[in-house]
Amino acid sequence: MKTKKQHAKFFCENCGAEVSENARVCRYCGRFFSSVRCPRCGVSGPASMFDKGCPNCGYAMNDTQIISYTVKDGDEVRKHLSSSEKRKLKTAFNSYRSRNQSAVPGDSSLPAWIYIITACILAAVLAAVFSCIK
Repeated sequence: MKTKKQHAKFFCENCGAEVSENARVCRYCGRFFSSVRCPRCGVSGPASMFDKGCPNCGYAMNDTQIISYTVKDGDEVRKHLSSSEKRKLKTAFNSYRSRNQSAVPGDSSLPAWIYIITACILAAVLAAVFSCIK
């Protein structure tokens, strides 16, 4: 009876979906994998830090298990995405942008009390300058 060879499973840290071992982008949530995480102790860092295994616990991985994403690889990754993956990425980026934009265009992110205090300080400085001139 043959036994199946055991393979490590890889999961997206953002959504928890199972991804292939050489994935640079999660197919489900669109997250880019920018670092490597040790499956034994959980230490994260750039792929270069794991050249000879985990620097924390010594867990050894071969070169094919160490996958990272760099900015220069962006074009290559973009070429290999299917249209549905591109659409999911676009949706993810748009939802992130919409959450981080102000409700009113041109509205400042500073609270109103900052402007009130600044105006009061400016008025006090101007009053002091004009009182010194007289």
